[in-house]
Amino acid sequence: MASLASSKGDEDALTDPDAPVDLATVDILDTGSRVKDPAKVTLLDKLTFKPRSYTYYNITVILTDGKSFTVDRRFSEFYILHRLLRRKFAMVKTLNFPKKKFFSNMAKRTIEERRSLFIEYLQQLLTLHPRPFDFNRFLSLADHVPTASYVGESDAGPKKYGINDFELMRVLGKGSFGKVFLVQLKSSKQIYAMKVLKKSEVIRRKQVEHTKTERRIMGATDHPFIVTLRYAFQTEDKLYFVTDYCRGGELFFHLKKMKVFTEPMVQFYSAEIFCGLSHLHSHKYVFTDPFNGLPLNVPRC
Repeated sequence: MASLASSKGDEDALTDPDAPVDLATVDILDTGSRVKDPAKVTLLDKLTFKPRSYTYYNITVILTDGKSFTVDRRFSEFYILHRLLRRKFAMVKTLNFPKKKFFSNMAKRTIEERRSLFIEYLQQLLTLHPRPFDFNRFLSLADHVPTASYVGESDAGPKKYGINDFELMRVLGKGSFGKVFLVQLKSSKQIYAMKVLKKSEVIRRKQVEHTKTERRIMGATDHPFIVTLRYAFQTEDKLYFVTDYCRGGELFFHLKKMKVFTEPMVQFYSAEIFCGLSHLHSHKYVFTDPFNGLPLNVPRC
C-alpha cells in the first residue's frame, strides 16, 4: 500500500525543532574583482581590449537554522541561470534581469545597478515553490545543507513532508486549478509529479468534496495501471499532491499525434484501462468518465 504523509504547511518549519534545515533568504552585501586566468584570455579578448579582470558578487545565503555561508558568482553565471530557468518557467521571463553591457561592465555605477537588480532577482526566485533544482545548484546549497537533514524516517516515526523537501525541475502541465511540476525528493533523489492546486479555485468551483475524494482514493490505491498518491500536504493557500511520475504522458496526447491507433495498440491500452477500472470497482469505487481524468499509468511502450 502506498505510504501517505501529510503536513500543516510551511509554517510548521518555523516552530518544529526537528524541521529540516533549508534556505531562508539571500542577499548580496558586497562585490569584488579578480584577475582572469592568463591561460583563458583569448586572442579575441586582446584584440577587442576586453578587461583582464572580472567582477564577482558575494551572495550571502542564510539558512532556517540561523547559519549562513557565502558564494561568489559572476555576471555570466547569473546569466546562465536565467537562461536555464526562463526556458522552464514562464514567470522567470517577467523578472527584471540586468542587460549585458559590453564596454562598461567594470564601471562602479554599472556594478552597483547590477547588484541591486540581482538582489531583487534572487528574492523573486525564492518565491518559486518548490524551488528549482538549478537555483539550488547555483547557490551550492547541497554543499552546505547536510543530506541527513532530509531523512524520511526518525525515532519519532514517519517524516512529515512539506514543500521544502522537494526540488522543482520543470513544469509538466497547467490546468484550471493549478499546475503540475516535475520534482525531486531531496532525501532520496526520487522523481515525482507534483500537482499544485489553489484552494481559492477549488472552493470557487465547488470541487472541495471531489478533491477530498481524489486524495483518499489515490492514496489508498496501489495498482500498476493507476497513478498512486505518495505524499500530500498543504499550505495556507495551496494543496500539494505528489504522485508517481509516468514518463509516457497522457493517452490522448499519443492519440492526437497518431490520429488512429493500430488494432494491437487499442487492445493493449483497452486492457490496461479495463484492469484499472476493475481494480477500482473491486474496492467499491465507480468512475463514471474514465476518459476524462482517470490517472492511468499509460502508455508505457
